[in-house]
Amino acid sequence: MDTDDTDDMDDMDDMDDDDMDRQSVATLQQENQRLREQVAALEEERNEARARYQLMEDMLEQSNVPTCLWIGEEMIYHFANHAYRVGTGKHHPIGKPLREVFEEREIPGLTPVLEQVYASGKPQVVNEALVRLPNVETGAEEERWYNLVYNPVCDEHGKMVGVSNFAVEVTAQVRARQELHRQAQILEQVRGSVVVTDLEGTVISCNRDTTRIFGYQAEELREKPILTFYPPEEQERLRKEVLAFLQTQTELEIEITTWNKAGKRFPIRLSLSLLRNDSGTPIGMIGYAVDISERKQREQELQIFKTLVDAAPDGIGIAALDTGQVIYANPAYRTMFGYGDEVIGTHWEVLSAESSERLAQLAQDIIEQSSWHGELNCRRKDGSIFPVSSSSIVLRSPDGQIFGLAGIARDLTEQKQAEAERLTLQQQIIEAQRDTLRELSTPLIPIADDVVIMPLIGAIDSRRAQQMLETLLEGVAHYQAALVILDITGVRVVDTQVAQTFIQAAQAVRLLGAQVMLTGIQPQIAQTLVHLGIDLRDIITRGSLQAGIATALNSNGR
Repeated sequence: MDTDDTDDMDDMDDMDDDDMDRQSVATLQQENQRLREQVAALEEERNEARARYQLMEDMLEQSNVPTCLWIGEEMIYHFANHAYRVGTGKHHPIGKPLREVFEEREIPGLTPVLEQVYASGKPQVVNEALVRLPNVETGAEEERWYNLVYNPVCDEHGKMVGVSNFAVEVTAQVRARQELHRQAQILEQVRGSVVVTDLEGTVISCNRDTTRIFGYQAEELREKPILTFYPPEEQERLRKEVLAFLQTQTELEIEITTWNKAGKRFPIRLSLSLLRNDSGTPIGMIGYAVDISERKQREQELQIFKTLVDAAPDGIGIAALDTGQVIYANPAYRTMFGYGDEVIGTHWEVLSAESSERLAQLAQDIIEQSSWHGELNCRRKDGSIFPVSSSSIVLRSPDGQIFGLAGIARDLTEQKQAEAERLTLQQQIIEAQRDTLRELSTPLIPIADDVVIMPLIGAIDSRRAQQMLETLLEGVAHYQAALVILDITGVRVVDTQVAQTFIQAAQAVRLLGAQVMLTGIQPQIAQTLVHLGIDLRDIITRGSLQAGIATALNSNGR
């Protein structure tokens, strides 16, 4: 190679190096541009996050709820809003640990609560916590009460890094309740039940007579709703009455049913009045109740009896003993027999489909035993007969003389029909299940015009063996099969009885002009068959169902 050729090659190498340098520079410039764009995007995200954080901090700073944030186990103040700083009198807590800002006596019990938050990682709530803080105006220390909420604060990895605190002052409510309690002591000696509640109806205190009348201890009633004294059917009525009372702020006096601890109901006359503080603002209610059971007992018993009997779904009737005529019938009884109001005065024998002899004996049994229960056949006005479940008792006058017989009758027509339908359906289900089980225990599946398969799974007893044989023969005849494959892959145990079943099946099938192929013989079953000396020469065998099917299909030119 001459000198000119060498120079040309050097020039080409220099050009290649220059191209590579230019490409590298371009690549670096592109990567630099991408990194700048990524940095700009991250910077934008950081600015947005800062803005959101600042917005949140501004919102918390302006909130009326005292709020702070402690970081680390040393509980260093990271944030405390204006309401917190002013309310606590701690104007410069940021960066200081909690123990330097507050003394234990100022917020007793705070340390254990914070330790529990760190230990459990779960929020903790302390209601009506006593806090000793300086008065904002005078600087003198005073007691206040707060509902305190402590929430764990975690980083983006879920690790707990601090605790936030929200405080809602409830001093006014606590002091109002204390005042209610003080005034309730004045009423301790008043006769009758006197109960003092707050405006929500929560019991603050009660006098001694309340515990006597209602059977509760005073401690059981404190902080319970006033509705505790009233059964469910009266609670809605009382709630409406009290709501109207609070709206009008006038005295309320009503008669209402209450109950004691044992569940016994009794009527009272209830008077409600408002309890006010020194400025005249309502702070609670005073309820005064007097037991009026003696005055209301008789009319209440009559009303309850009438209400219960009229509303009863069963027929209730009374017949006079001397005449045998119906003297009372509730609405259900009148409807059941189809007479309506005409049933009054009807002789009870007209309403029965039983013989006169049995009715006479039945009346005698009721009188002698004072009660009777059983089934009877009754007759409606239209002549139709229906069954009833009847319970009868004797009625006595104040001097002990029997004057009538009372009966409760429940129409059993629908029940009897339902029972009959249920028994019919039950029998149908049993038969359907029996057929299904029979098909599942010995299924017969055709796979070609003259080949059927019977896969067997589980244990084979004498009953199932007979069923298998019947199904097999019926299937061979029905499908006109030339080959029956008995697959025993799912049969784990083969004894003499099972082996004989296979032999019988093969013989029976052969009589119908078909052959039996046995597939799925497990090694242990093969050993058992050899040990038992079972002769399977007339039965075709294959190691698996797949091999058996292949043989069957190939032998038929498929």
